[in-house]
Amino acid sequence: MYKNRLHRRHPFVQFVMDNWLYILVAIVMWRLPFWLGDYFDKPVSGLETRDVRGNAALSWMAVAIELYILAILAMSYNLILGFAGILSFGHAFFFGTGTYVVVILFMTYSRPVVASAGAALGVAALFGLFTTLAAYRIRGVYFAMFTLAMAQIFFELSRVNMFRYLTNGDDGLRFAGDLTPTISLTVNRLDLYYVSALLAGATFLFIRRLMNSPTGKVIIATRDNENRTLTMGHNVYRHKAVVIVLGSMLGTLAGVLHALSSKGAEPGVLSISRTVDPLLMTIIGGMGTNPGPVVGAMILHLGETFFSKPDLHINLNFILFRYTDVVDTKSDWALALGIVFVLIVMVIPYGVVGQINKSWIQIRRWGRKFLFDPVIRRYPRLAEPMEPFTGEPPEVALAFAEASRGASLVRWAVENPFAAIYSTIALTAAAGGMITWDLQTFFSLCLFFWLVTLPVVVGIWLYHHRGLFLPYLNRLSDRRQDLSPE
Repeated sequence: MYKNRLHRRHPFVQFVMDNWLYILVAIVMWRLPFWLGDYFDKPVSGLETRDVRGNAALSWMAVAIELYILAILAMSYNLILGFAGILSFGHAFFFGTGTYVVVILFMTYSRPVVASAGAALGVAALFGLFTTLAAYRIRGVYFAMFTLAMAQIFFELSRVNMFRYLTNGDDGLRFAGDLTPTISLTVNRLDLYYVSALLAGATFLFIRRLMNSPTGKVIIATRDNENRTLTMGHNVYRHKAVVIVLGSMLGTLAGVLHALSSKGAEPGVLSISRTVDPLLMTIIGGMGTNPGPVVGAMILHLGETFFSKPDLHINLNFILFRYTDVVDTKSDWALALGIVFVLIVMVIPYGVVGQINKSWIQIRRWGRKFLFDPVIRRYPRLAEPMEPFTGEPPEVALAFAEASRGASLVRWAVENPFAAIYSTIALTAAAGGMITWDLQTFFSLCLFFWLVTLPVVVGIWLYHHRGLFLPYLNRLSDRRQDLSPE
């Protein structure tokens, strides 16, 4: 009966189910400029430089362009650290290389942007090979310090007078007048948006395909256990070289787009912050996952865009709350980011995407046990039309449905009290927000029910972890008995 247990779904259904989120994101990336134009009632194409001021749609397009650039940078860093396990503190060097090379070739030597970008990628490949030679001899924290020193050296060289004719020192290089690329933030922002979006999507698909290939499996195996991979006959040094060179070239690609977005180059593109930012994005989003760096870039960049304001208005005037205030989050953004980073590392060490993947597996098991199987058991005729979507023959679905008899939502709530409480809070708040069509209502309901149920949650947690406190309570009781007078 179970010989067809691994029967595949219809190919089109399987493709949509495996990639529905990516298809949705691609549609959003394609239509976003026009949605922004319709929302703010502002044009997004056919504009000159003087028409940019006061156009909120173009301002948010600039935010989206910077998000795509940071996503490429974070994905390139995740390729080196997350998938290959090579710790590097000098990723800013490759980012700055792309920015400076494309600006210098375009402004000083009048090279086209495409040719300048190709030259920047070639330079990055050469420097990546040089870095690979160091990776053969040193590893771990020593390799990280080597890359940090290399990035710091070029940061200082970009500021000294010896190379001022190329870099213009601390003042940097700026596009101006006729020396401005056709695809840039000030000349044609819509084209730059689509180029950035296309390259970000291509980078994601390339890394995803690479990691699903045999080469990617060897890279991951090298990260997990290099000695075992060596004994299996794989050339781990060659695979490390591939990862470092590809990561450096993708980081340089992000630098090229940054030059077009920021209208030039400055020494800051070689600073340590350009390495710390993708590191934070990778850890927050989830190391070793494909969407993790993109999610981390969205959290950091959009969070900074929304919360780095001197007059952020907070209003919780709903139900039991009567709180309305204006908070200066711009000065406290770094502190808030540090707290969020510590909480993410402690609570969800696998990152946001890693936790979502783990929760999604549990949700699918829950849905199978408490929703799908009871429905099939009660209505056996539904097993046949559901076969293209589940990939299970009707007899297999019926057999599993009968085997799960006795499962109930009450039993699940008793076995998983935290999930039941938080799911109820989320569904109730979502229903209230949809009924009133007000985001404030949703967050206020979430906060209200969370505060109401907090004592219950704490009590359940203490009960389940009572074994941690019993030894200390027993010792305290024994000490009191020893100190008490006879």
